[in-house]
Amino acid sequence: MFAQKLDYIMNLTGTRANILGAACHVDSSHISRLRNGSRNLPRNPGFLDDMSAYFASHISMGYQQDAMCKELNISKWPQDEQRAVYLIKNWFLGNGNTIRNGIPGLLDSFGTESARIVLDKDEELVLSKTKRYYYGPSGKGEAVLHFFDHILKSNKAPMTLLLFSDEDMAWLYNDPVFAARWAKAFTKVLRAGNKVKIIHNLGRDINELLEAVAKWIPVYSTGMIEPYYYPKLRDGLLQRTLFIAPSCAAVVSGSVGMNTEGMLNEFITDPKAVNALVKEYEEIFDRSKKLMEIYGSQRSGEFWNAHKELSSVDADIMLMGKVPTLITMPQWVAKSMQDRAPQSSIYAYWTMFRDFFESLSSKKTYTEILPKPDISKVNVPLPCAGLIGAAGMTYTPEEWKAHIENSELYAKTFKYYKQVQAENIPDNMYVIASEDHYAFMIKTTAPEIAFAITESRMVSAFCEFMQRT
Repeated sequence: MFAQKLDYIMNLTGTRANILGAACHVDSSHISRLRNGSRNLPRNPGFLDDMSAYFASHISMGYQQDAMCKELNISKWPQDEQRAVYLIKNWFLGNGNTIRNGIPGLLDSFGTESARIVLDKDEELVLSKTKRYYYGPSGKGEAVLHFFDHILKSNKAPMTLLLFSDEDMAWLYNDPVFAARWAKAFTKVLRAGNKVKIIHNLGRDINELLEAVAKWIPVYSTGMIEPYYYPKLRDGLLQRTLFIAPSCAAVVSGSVGMNTEGMLNEFITDPKAVNALVKEYEEIFDRSKKLMEIYGSQRSGEFWNAHKELSSVDADIMLMGKVPTLITMPQWVAKSMQDRAPQSSIYAYWTMFRDFFESLSSKKTYTEILPKPDISKVNVPLPCAGLIGAAGMTYTPEEWKAHIENSELYAKTFKYYKQVQAENIPDNMYVIASEDHYAFMIKTTAPEIAFAITESRMVSAFCEFMQRT
């Protein structure tokens, strides 16, 4: 509810109704009624921009930023105040419109460097004595830490861990201290060469799904994870968790509804019992689908092939980013960059995109959502340079000016190529989506990584977000 959010942020920032009213040119009594819920937010609240700007400028202390990050489901408070205004406004508008809240949080998690797990640090894991049975959410956390520790001490060859849970995950996220311990332990498991298959439960609303994916993005970005989803709806009465290291150890639990308080969690190390649980997991896995394909720079060829295949669908395509794509790059610019990086594939991929553009027709439009062009910028990085063998490549001033001017010419010349100017476009990434078909999140700066998504509700969420930007 808007009233609850307004009350929360006013308390967090110590803001009085008369001060906020003056900032957004609204009577203080009206602010008070909005705050206590006796007056609903109008359909077109003209004061909301000023209100969001006020709070963005007053969320300056670390504890305030941490609290709002949790509310907005982002990993780091933006340094750009206009970005903060945008996030706060969308948060205020979120009653009933979860998609617009979920996608910005997901993109912030994807684009934030500090959220990425680094696999080069060693951490000691201090644990209590191992037990067979653990109880409640805190017990589950303890059991999982023992599970990781057992894997590390088993001296077994790297394996693929099998994870599934449709239980309440508050045991992992609610306590920042425990979440840090869990991340350190999981990092050690990944450093040891182990990989992971995880099956997400999608029998939930789209915002919960986007929130869950956002929280796992730092782990996905290691390239050691294969995410899947179980597509069938479950009634939500009986919940199950399976964390399995085949022939090594497992943590299993069950609960009723979302109530995990006092419920049993079992830590199992008997190989025969563990392998029986593997069979249970495989039954679920056989009914699951790939949630997304993850491509790092080492799989760049596969990524571009997938991009080409998915882009061939007979449907409109939207792209959001800070820099125009190879589609509108003048040929001489592509050749110039290729000459400076002869080992790269810049010109080859420029040719691929040219062929794609020539295949467009009046029945299929390609829309690029870009910021207002700034020809005076210097040292503009070439997006996705690492994925085309040209790491570190930047535009010369002449190349940048030519690309901007050519993209504007395309928008005027071709009916099936459109440009839309927008503010608050996420940094260092491209977002590409085609309704009912696919979505891409591509981190365009080193280390480059791309997520190809085909799960229908996530694709629709990306499309709706971009259409409303």
